[in-house]
Amino acid sequence: MNKYTSVLRTFVCILTLAFGATACGGYKINILQGNFIDQKKVDQINDGMTRNQVKYLLGTPMIKDSFHEDRWDYVYQAKFGKTGQIIQRKITVFFDGDSVRNVEQYGQNPAASTDDDKVAEATPQRR
Repeated sequence: MNKYTSVLRTFVCILTLAFGATACGGYKINILQGNFIDQKKVDQINDGMTRNQVKYLLGTPMIKDSFHEDRWDYVYQAKFGKTGQIIQRKITVFFDGDSVRNVEQYGQNPAASTDDDKVAEATPQRR
């Protein structure tokens, strides 16, 4: 019985070490949320475009506020598991009736981000 107990203890120790080692260096996934915003498509939006044309370029807006029907918000956030870097971007399209009146951009362009120290800016860029 001593021999079996010794083998069982060894087996349990090996399992414990194996599970402990994998828990310490766990893989962290990238988390992407919202509408990916392609700057080339945003640059194609011009004053006077219709809602359907904007929807064709950028897709369905993430936020359609029933209290502000003249405004569509496209929101994108990416958190990179390995570095912990967070990129946030928001595009707001303002309409006058069915036509684009203005486009505001907040944050950082995810496609242009390669430096781990870059984090989303909160200053709006108007055009």
